[in-house]
Amino acid sequence: MCAGAAPTGTVHRRSMVRPGKERLMIRSDRARRSGRPGRPSRDHLNGRRQVRLRTSLGPDVLRIKAIRGRESVGEPFAYELELLTEQRTFTPDELIGQPVGVDIDLAGGRVRHVHGIVWQCRRLPDQGGWVRLFATLVPWLRLLEQSTDCRIFQRMSAPEIIKQVFRDHGYSEFHDALTGTYPVREYCVQYRESALDFVSRLMEEEGISYLFRHEASRHELVPFDDSPGAPVSDHCPALPYIEPDAVNDLNERVWDWSMRSDLRPARYAHTDYDFEKPNKPLLTRAGAPWDPPSATFEVFDYPGGYVHSDHGQRDSSVRIEELHADQTAFSGRSSARGIEAGRRLRLERDPFEISDYFVTTASLEIVMDQHESVRAGGDEAIVSVTFEATPAPRRFRPVRRTPRPVVRGPQTAEVVGPAGREIHTDEHGRVKVQFHWDRYGKRNDDSSCWIRVSQAWGGKGFGGVTVPRIGQEVIVDFLEGDPDRPIITGRVYNGANRASLNLPADAMKTCLRTNSLNRTGGYNEIVFDDTSGKEGLHMRSQYDHTYWVGHDRSGEVVNDSSEKVGHDLAQQVVNNAVEQVGVDKMIDVGSNLVINAGTSITLKCGASTIYMNQAGVISISGTVITTSATTNAAMVAPLTQVSGGIMLALVGGVTLVEGIATHVGGAVLASLRGGKVDVAGEAETVIKGAPIKMDRKAIMTALSASMRPVRLLPDDLVVGRPVPCVLLRDESSRLILWNLADGSTEACTDAGERRCRRPIPVRRVNRAGARWRDRGRRSWRCRWRAVVHWTGRRSQARSTVTA
Repeated sequence: MCAGAAPTGTVHRRSMVRPGKERLMIRSDRARRSGRPGRPSRDHLNGRRQVRLRTSLGPDVLRIKAIRGRESVGEPFAYELELLTEQRTFTPDELIGQPVGVDIDLAGGRVRHVHGIVWQCRRLPDQGGWVRLFATLVPWLRLLEQSTDCRIFQRMSAPEIIKQVFRDHGYSEFHDALTGTYPVREYCVQYRESALDFVSRLMEEEGISYLFRHEASRHELVPFDDSPGAPVSDHCPALPYIEPDAVNDLNERVWDWSMRSDLRPARYAHTDYDFEKPNKPLLTRAGAPWDPPSATFEVFDYPGGYVHSDHGQRDSSVRIEELHADQTAFSGRSSARGIEAGRRLRLERDPFEISDYFVTTASLEIVMDQHESVRAGGDEAIVSVTFEATPAPRRFRPVRRTPRPVVRGPQTAEVVGPAGREIHTDEHGRVKVQFHWDRYGKRNDDSSCWIRVSQAWGGKGFGGVTVPRIGQEVIVDFLEGDPDRPIITGRVYNGANRASLNLPADAMKTCLRTNSLNRTGGYNEIVFDDTSGKEGLHMRSQYDHTYWVGHDRSGEVVNDSSEKVGHDLAQQVVNNAVEQVGVDKMIDVGSNLVINAGTSITLKCGASTIYMNQAGVISISGTVITTSATTNAAMVAPLTQVSGGIMLALVGGVTLVEGIATHVGGAVLASLRGGKVDVAGEAETVIKGAPIKMDRKAIMTALSASMRPVRLLPDDLVVGRPVPCVLLRDESSRLILWNLADGSTEACTDAGERRCRRPIPVRRVNRAGARWRDRGRRSWRCRWRAVVHWTGRRSQARSTVTA
């Protein structure tokens, strides 16, 4: 049993001052024995009061008249102190923000300490010569309500974040009593919320409760997650339950003890989504650790705020414990000043036979009616305690009261990354940003988490990808308004990043322009121009342009088309290539033109054809074929044949036809013409035709020095007019003019002479040595070595002229 006031007398129960409060009058032992009203004790008159105030102002500046307060597990406590002072110039500002301690005497000489910081102070009008003040005492945790921030925490667990916030605000008065393991949060944002709301929200999400441990000059925060392992109160380990109407002499006890049960869901389930593993099931559920009467009800929520199933399972267990934390609750009244929230209490004579309880809420009110008591000769106090508790074996989890901050709409941010980089992304095309509200960010790759980027189209292996560059301003939205879940939905220009078009002059254009890395000034670009009468599509590639067509590619240019290749052009057609030009086509090659075909090449123009094949056969056919050269035209081959079905003409200033075997023939006519025609054969010279016509003014057949034979082999030898003669050379190199018309000969001094000095008689014989005639032609036998042969068409006889 715990005792409240110091045992200086007997406590008599009087009428209730107000519901829940009992007036306790403490008399001195001498007054109790004499039966007279007691006088104030010397300790009281000398400042030894049951409830004492300690401030930095001194011991007698302020006196406490009453203390009223409430403390709950997982909430900052608040005590209101009613104070008196005789200093009429005292102002509330002298107490604001100051640490204040209250000492409450308990049985056995023990003292309960209440320590806090003055949050608020009010001054009321003077009464009875005293200045009345009301000061609100709160823990240092409550002061974090005055600090609001926007801040990003990365790769830290919730307890680590909470401790970091405490240290950053200059508070180290906390004791970590956590026993669980908490997952690392890759990205956690405090967004436009107070530091108190932020740490309270984190603790509520993780199922962490806290209590306060008070000392004479300080108090500390104790976070915990195992209520069954909570400590037993040092000030009030046990209390008896006594019915309200029972008469007793006990200072402290419990009465008005009641039990309450609520209908709560039996299961909790939630799920989430992991974009890296979109098909991974993340649904988890947990049931109550006992059998509630509502076994058919389930709470389902989304999103769960996790991407790992084990984290989700832990969270669902915490949530069901939260729902059932006060499903069965007990409440009562007491006069015990030592009852504190967050401690275990043993209840003796428990009508519900539980006995072991965990106190979740405790309210205390002590009113020291000391001035009236002084004048009445007594020392009275009004003490009232109400509290709530749950069965100690049941794990207590705080209710999620603190709302999660909501980003009400999209906002913009700047893409950031490591120094010296222009693009910073991961395998998913995500980027990092610096939010405009993040005053702690360093504009580097640690300014935010990886943020997904919305694309114009996205699918499995297809879609569009445009990765925002460092320095670009992007539009960031938040899934369900959660600042912990940003997503980039767009990009915008600003004063530093101007548009690629000259606006508003180029407002009719739609442009997509990239920017080459390393600030070279290059870019790729697609521009749509909607100017009336000048509509166009402009495409630019800074370096390479590659395209691939899986089937057909077709296009049409209504007017002109031009293409310029600065270096080389290579085209490869696997099958056929057809090019059709309606009018003209010109090919202008500065150096060489090579056309290579594996089988044949054919050039056609009307009736003209040039054909060549892989066997080396070249054929040129046409109505008229002209070969012209300003300097030299040469045809060289082991066998060269030039033929004309009707006529073959070789014309030149000097025309040479030479070869091992040179054949000049015409089916109808073979004609050699020139100012001078020289036909020479080293072994034998054959002139063949049907017939052979010699009709120039002078036809000279020059033989070699050895006077090798010259054979004329016509079907008919026709000697035309006006020069029916042949100029021959004899053994002594004399020139002989042979008149083919009458068969006479005459000697000439040179080739240019047309007259002979004297006639030379000849003997006319036939083949047998006698004269004969063949179609009017004769055979002459001469004494020269030059022999003229021809064969008559009719008799096929062979006529000779020999030397």
